[in-house]
Amino acid sequence: MLLVFSTAAGAQSTTGNSSAVLPVEGSPGEVLMISLTENPGNIANIILEEKNGSQITGGKVFKLNGTETILLALPSTLSAGNYELRAHDNEENPVQQIEFTVLPKRFRQERISLNRGLTILRTTDEERKREEALEIQAIYALFNPASVYGDLSFISPIRFDTLDYFRVSSEYGDRRLFQYSNETSSRSIHTGIDMATREGVEVYAAAPGRVVLAKDRIISGMSVVLEHLPGVYSIYFHLKSIEVETGELVEQAQVIGTVGMSGLATGPHLHWEIRVNGVAVDPKPLTQVVIPDTIHATSIGE
Repeated sequence: MLLVFSTAAGAQSTTGNSSAVLPVEGSPGEVLMISLTENPGNIANIILEEKNGSQITGGKVFKLNGTETILLALPSTLSAGNYELRAHDNEENPVQQIEFTVLPKRFRQERISLNRGLTILRTTDEERKREEALEIQAIYALFNPASVYGDLSFISPIRFDTLDYFRVSSEYGDRRLFQYSNETSSRSIHTGIDMATREGVEVYAAAPGRVVLAKDRIISGMSVVLEHLPGVYSIYFHLKSIEVETGELVEQAQVIGTVGMSGLATGPHLHWEIRVNGVAVDPKPLTQVVIPDTIHATSIGE
């Protein structure tokens, strides 16, 4: 879920200055929104750390609707247990510290068999693959405090209620085993939601934003990435067509492409992903409507 915390309660800081009410627990895949309503200019960032001081993830301050805000994304790989949240000022001096508990969460196991062509596509080492991976990771890492195009409220990029067929074929955080045609295998973690439907179904911008990538890539095929807030991006992979251009401003619900099976795909579907400060988070809790697991023609109009 999106957990929202405000400084209105006025917790005590380690320096005697004003402070934030920091969250005390969360689950992998969640986004913590911390509003610094009584702390102007004091806290600049918040870091989640291991007990030994190793940094895991963090967030920087930006203004959202006039309020200083920090978004903290919890990776799906976090193990249950106790961690530390540390707040720092602009000079990286510690301002506040609190123990933070990561709650246990189970993820699905998924087995995917690839034919010879897809095996070659996934396993072949190519310079273009490396360049594309570096390019998109650099985009995810960008944090521009002025890039505020909306808030953290998303719609589904597919209007499933109008379709005769729709299925969530893979969930966020699925632990995947790829079985190759040469009888080898590899493992990965799914970073978004796969929405299977008919090829050519329109794909909509989940929130207002700016197009920061619109191109054909080897693995993800026809791809679009939108920037919505500082460090917040939504990702749309395996499209059949792209209807926007890099640099274009888009409105929520604007058509940005159509469902396809370009790149590494076993069937027509949209891979939809949300990144916050480089961390992939669960899109479902950030979506205004409940995304059903399956829709068939027999259920339309019931």
